[in-house]
Amino acid sequence: MTHQMFKSSSRLSHMRTSRRGFSLTELLVAMGIIAIIGGITAIGIRNVSREARISSATNTVTAALDSARALAIRRNRTVAVVFRPRLVRDGESRIEIILAEFAGDSEVRSILGTSPQPRIFDRFRPIPGIARRELPKGIGVAGPFHAVDERAWLTATDLARPEEAPGRVIGVMYRADGTTVMQDSSRNTHFIWVDVNDDGERYFHEADSNDPQMPQGNHIDDWMSQKHPDDEPLIQMVQFLAVYDYDAARDWSDTSVWVNAQSWPAPNDWPNEDSGTREAELSMFITEFADRIHFNRYTGVALR
Repeated sequence: MTHQMFKSSSRLSHMRTSRRGFSLTELLVAMGIIAIIGGITAIGIRNVSREARISSATNTVTAALDSARALAIRRNRTVAVVFRPRLVRDGESRIEIILAEFAGDSEVRSILGTSPQPRIFDRFRPIPGIARRELPKGIGVAGPFHAVDERAWLTATDLARPEEAPGRVIGVMYRADGTTVMQDSSRNTHFIWVDVNDDGERYFHEADSNDPQMPQGNHIDDWMSQKHPDDEPLIQMVQFLAVYDYDAARDWSDTSVWVNAQSWPAPNDWPNEDSGTREAELSMFITEFADRIHFNRYTGVALR
C-alpha cells in the first residue's frame, strides 16, 4: 500500500513538472517568429492586392481598346480612346476612359514649339451611348514620349494634388480598318481635342483673356497640359501603353520634388540619377515596373 502511494505521488510530481509554462525567453522567441510570419504575410497580401489591381486595370484598358477598334470598323470612321484624369469624391483623382469620334468641325491655329505653319485641330466628342470606364484607385496609364528619350513616359495630371507639376492626356487612335495611327492622315489632322461636355467650345481654366479658348501662353506644352479638372487640352496620341501602380510609384519616389516643371534627365543620366521632377521619376518607375500593351502592326489588335 505504501509502495503504491509512493508510485502515485511520483507520477503526480512528474505530471506537475511536465506541465510547467513557457519561460520568458521561449515566449519572446515565439512572439518574434509570429511577428516575422505576420510581416511576411502582410507584404505578400499587399503585393497580391497590387498585382490584382494592375491586372484588373489592364483588362479594363484592353476591353476599352477592343471596343473602340470594333466601333471604328463597324461605323467606318476614326475612333479615339482617351485616358483622362477625373476628380472624384473626397479629392481623389482617377483615370476615366472615353471613346470619342470626330465631331465634324476643326480649327486652324499656329502654336509655338511646333512648325510655324498653322496646324489643324479636330474636335472630337464622346460617342453617344458608350459608357465611360474608370480605372481602380491609384492606377495610372502612360504613353511613350520618344521625342525626349525611349525611356520617357507621358503621364496624367494628379488632379487631387494641384501643387504638383501637371501631366498630359494621352490616347490611342483607330482608323476605319481597325489599325492604330498617330494622326488622321485622310484629313491632314495634326491634333485632336475632346469636347468632354459636347458644348462646341474648348475650355481652359487658365484661359487667355483675349481668347477664352486658348490657354495662357501659346507654347505646345500649354496646349497639351491639363491643370484643371475641366480643361480640354490637345491629346497626345501614343504607339503603345503602360499600366502602372501610381500609389506604388509615389512610395518609390521622392515626391517632394514633384512640384518641379516638366523635365526629363539627359540620356546619359537615366541609369543612375534622378532629375528631380515628377515626369522623370515616374518614367523611371514605369520603365521598371509597368505592364505594357502593344498593338499588332497589321490588325491593330491589343496585345498584352
